[in-house]
Amino acid sequence: RYYKSAQNTGTHTGRLYTTTGTTLAQGTFTTETTTGWQTLVFSSPVPVTTGVTYVAAYYAPKGHYAADEYFFDRSGYSNAFQTALGGQTQTNGIYVYGNAFPSETYHQENYYVDALFSTSDTSPLTVTDVSPLNTALSVLTSSKVTATFNRDDVDPATVALTVKRPDDTSVAGAVTYDAAARKATFAPTDPLSAATKYTATVTSGTATKTWQFTTAAADLVDGNCPCRLFNDDDQPTGAASAETASVQLGMAFTPLSDGTITGIRFFTQPGNTAPHTVTLRSATGTSLGTATSTSEGATGWQQVDFSNPIPVSANTTYTASYLASNGHYSETSGALAAARTNSMLATPANAGRYKYGTGALTNTSSSNYFVDVVFTPAVAGEPHVTQLTPQDNSAGVSISAPVSVTFDTDIQTGTVTITLTKPDGSSVPGALSNSDARHYVFTPSAPLAISTKYAVAVSGAVSGGGVTMAPYSTTFTTGGACPCSLFPSDSTPTTVDSGDASKVTLGIQFKTSTNGFITGVKYYRSAANTGTHVGKLWLNGTQLASVNFTDSGTGWQTAKFTRAVPVTAGSVYTASYYAPRGHYSVTANGFASEISNPPLTGVMGVYAGGSAFPTSTYHSSNYYVDVLFVERDPDPPSVKSVSPSNGATNVSKTATISATFDRAVDQSSAQIAVTVGGVAVPGTITKTDTKISIKPTAALAGSTVYTVTVTASSPEGMAMPAPKVWTFTTRA
Repeated sequence: RYYKSAQNTGTHTGRLYTTTGTTLAQGTFTTETTTGWQTLVFSSPVPVTTGVTYVAAYYAPKGHYAADEYFFDRSGYSNAFQTALGGQTQTNGIYVYGNAFPSETYHQENYYVDALFSTSDTSPLTVTDVSPLNTALSVLTSSKVTATFNRDDVDPATVALTVKRPDDTSVAGAVTYDAAARKATFAPTDPLSAATKYTATVTSGTATKTWQFTTAAADLVDGNCPCRLFNDDDQPTGAASAETASVQLGMAFTPLSDGTITGIRFFTQPGNTAPHTVTLRSATGTSLGTATSTSEGATGWQQVDFSNPIPVSANTTYTASYLASNGHYSETSGALAAARTNSMLATPANAGRYKYGTGALTNTSSSNYFVDVVFTPAVAGEPHVTQLTPQDNSAGVSISAPVSVTFDTDIQTGTVTITLTKPDGSSVPGALSNSDARHYVFTPSAPLAISTKYAVAVSGAVSGGGVTMAPYSTTFTTGGACPCSLFPSDSTPTTVDSGDASKVTLGIQFKTSTNGFITGVKYYRSAANTGTHVGKLWLNGTQLASVNFTDSGTGWQTAKFTRAVPVTAGSVYTASYYAPRGHYSVTANGFASEISNPPLTGVMGVYAGGSAFPTSTYHSSNYYVDVLFVERDPDPPSVKSVSPSNGATNVSKTATISATFDRAVDQSSAQIAVTVGGVAVPGTITKTDTKISIKPTAALAGSTVYTVTVTASSPEGMAMPAPKVWTFTTRA
């Protein structure tokens, strides 16, 4: 139950937890009233034990929760059967931003959450828990199989628990029943077989449950590959971490020979929920490849394979990691304090790695976080693709991008084939070229389609030693039609009005996957977020552009810069707006991980007190600031500086005259002319993408006024609205 205010709207979910964060039951509140106590009844009652502490919680997606400060400060609160903790030594009134297990407290507040308790159970007999869990992997062959019922009045004589092999034959064993624990246990007569999927079935009266689990594989024979550092029965010694924060866990390792990493393994326990993204990084933290799980077991060693093997070099250190977005990772403290090795792989001392947030894992630990690699030694002389652009599974790719491939060895002429395939299976026409024996480029004959997934296949490459490569394949997706933004137009913050009236600058760090231009800034406005709002674009603290908003109502507001600002793919920029009266919009934990909407990626929400460059973060919050991005320059070029300057005197008679543009221009369109009395001065003209200059053939006349005229167009054909004209006077 929870007490509702009229403004506490949205879909509310309720959960019952253990004190370590394990969810015992959950559900969604329905048929709510406008205000007052709201009630959720679980689909099945949850047995609770006398004297054990539990956590009841609900999720308020729009905030406006009920609260009484210091309610639990002096003492707890009890009725005949339940006690809410409290007093000077026991905290209560717990919360967390976002939809997660609440573990933080503030002033012993009472948030008016309650639990419905009954001493009797009239629910149908069901199985509430099994071990191993359904779809569990890496189950030890010595394991027993158990099933727990929800009621105390189970007749042991009616309990049957069987375990069957894949061929439907039964495993021999004995069944016992513990009435106090309501648990049936099957103990196999002999150890279970390795790497085998078993089916367990328990029945008692009308209650029946069937589930499956897979046992651990036999230990690897050292030197047999694909190989790894840990066997399936290398497992954590304790329960999963109680942490719920998003965190990357990893291991530093060194291959002892050249080869490839085909995948990354990691061990999961209850609470560490799928999906998971794995990453292989170089010693400097550069990502060499990522992949995301598509199917996982409930617990045990999980394996995520890369779409293509990633080449690695002997005696070079790498880091393998996975992202546990809900925490609850596995850990054995001190287990990687000493170096570890087998015939193909090794770890340094203190090989554990972790990082809260994105990027390279910069924290070193002696703990084993149970991350491993799948390594295959190289075949002598076999060519491998070491780099391909667009990158594997990248999105937001420019429609004019070529496909570039780099090999790790020289390739025989005429053996490489690069095929680019459309979604309908037809091939994209184009031309194959190479700058040397290792670098090849496929250039499509025409621009690709927008928002389209293409498949790339590289095959046939033969090394100088006559060995043919294994086929290599990947995909990429082109960017959508722009102007485009990171957040959809119907995206709304969890908290529309933070209630904070402080003067504050809110922002977003973002990057693009292709070069382009930012034409404006957006932000989400609450009704109380008043005053003059100023939007800005920054790079490393340097202001690139500024614009005042003309607000209209609530919701998304947009302001465009006077001129579009060029941005470079991969560089992290900051877009911000100044809220002089606060009341900004926010979603806590909105940037627990990066948000991608190609070609834009949001990195983190940032803020600063007052009107300043924002760099501070809080609870990975998203402050709903956005940008307008285009791939092609919408503005004509302009001249930002000239030499000699306009009106300059005493200029050298041998000076070179030049103009610098504010952005790239079409060189063929750029023109410069120096005249005196309407007669052109001959000279040699030099051009770059951003500058044009002329060196007169002969010395200029002394004490003479010269006029310079410059024109140019952008690569998109946008001409300067008027020529740039200025004058200077030579010295006597």
